[in-house]
Parts: sequence; C-alpha cells; structure tokens
Amino acid sequence: MSTGISEGGSSMRSMRNWILLFGAILCIFSLLLPVAAQEEVTIVSILPLSGTFGAGGVKGAKADRDCVDIANQEGGIILRS
Repeated sequence: MSTGISEGGSSMRSMRNWILLFGAILCIFSLLLPVAAQEEVTIVSILPLSGTFGAGGVKGAKADRDCVDIANQEGGIILRS
C-alpha cells in the first residue's frame, strides 16, 4: 500500500532530476556558444523558489548561476546570427 508521503517524495525527486538536467543542458549549451564581450546575453529560467517544489527550484537556480560563472570563466559565449 502506498502513502502520499512516499509518492510525494518520489515526485519531488523526479522534479529535482528534471531541474538538474535542465541546468546541466543549459551549462553545456552556454559553453558551446561563446559571446563577444560587447554583447550582453540574457538567460531566463523559470523555477519555483517556494512551495512544494521550491527546494528543487533553488538548486536549479544555483545550477544556472554556476553555469553562467563557468561560461564566463571560459571566455563567454559566441552568438551567431
């Protein structure tokens, strides 16, 4: 017999995994596309920072910031038009 607690935990782990996967993809994408220093790039991420999925959203936001820091340390990203 399953309880709401274990199902909710599994659901949160699944959501956390998706958020972390998105962060990893964003990081890889940003490293593959370096940018000229004169241009500014805005990266948007919509994550829950409170509520049921808040913990995963906070981790995802930190992962996004880490990816930006890594990309900037490697020289940024390049946009091609």
